[in-house]
Amino acid sequence: MRLNNKNTNICIVRPTYYDRSSMLQLSLEYQKNATNSQDFETYIFVDPHTEYGIISDYDKVITDEYHRIDWPKNSGKYSWYDSTKYIFDNTNYDYVLSIEDDVLISKDYLRLCEKLYNDGALIKDDNILYFHIGAWEKPKGNPNKIIRSGVSSRSILIYRKKFQIIQKWIEQENYIEDNDNAMVDILKDHSMSAIAPETNRHAHIGIYGWSANHIHGDSRGQSSLFEKPLTHEELYFLLQQNCLSGEKLRELNKNKSPDYFWDFDPNIDFAKLQYDL
Repeated sequence: MRLNNKNTNICIVRPTYYDRSSMLQLSLEYQKNATNSQDFETYIFVDPHTEYGIISDYDKVITDEYHRIDWPKNSGKYSWYDSTKYIFDNTNYDYVLSIEDDVLISKDYLRLCEKLYNDGALIKDDNILYFHIGAWEKPKGNPNKIIRSGVSSRSILIYRKKFQIIQKWIEQENYIEDNDNAMVDILKDHSMSAIAPETNRHAHIGIYGWSANHIHGDSRGQSSLFEKPLTHEELYFLLQQNCLSGEKLRELNKNKSPDYFWDFDPNIDFAKLQYDL
């Protein structure tokens, strides 16, 4: 069992499924820039990516400051569950904070997660299963308010004992359609809910496409915007320059509102943080 050598009892987990090394690079930069980021250990779980791209691009991103776990096979829709379970099985952390590789967190997000941990927000109420980073494309609300919310897998903070509820459910079901739908069913079956900040604390950059090397489109309208495959460096530069620019979004993306990407304002006033549950 690996012991926790950091100042917090929260471990950050980064599952990867699609070949999105350039997105992961930018996402890790936002994580590193977040307040109190030095307090967290980060485990990055790398799938083989035999279908979507070249695994060697991850060697450019995952430095010695991170713990790299190479999966023997593509974990797919179980990537959140498998990586979170690995931490609880192999370390003494009591909390896991997952962040998807196409998510940019706000500067105050890690501090918010530490605040929830210190307040015991996930253990005081038996009806709360987990905390997540915020609803999709939700109008901005009170940045100082934590509310009951629907599901989102973009970033989840969960307590070890609450994860056991999910583990038991998945082992009994033996199949899940995807993580969000599984969470909906688990919450319903156990009469529980998730909580989240009323103001979204992330930007989602996955809309730019799933892979630098794979031209992708799907029935939801999320599609690659490139006429040819891009290198890791080319896609990273495009994301770095444009992903939070409303004007660039209007040029690059015709099927989504520029408000889909968040500028993280206003910031949280931690002295006024309230739980409206």
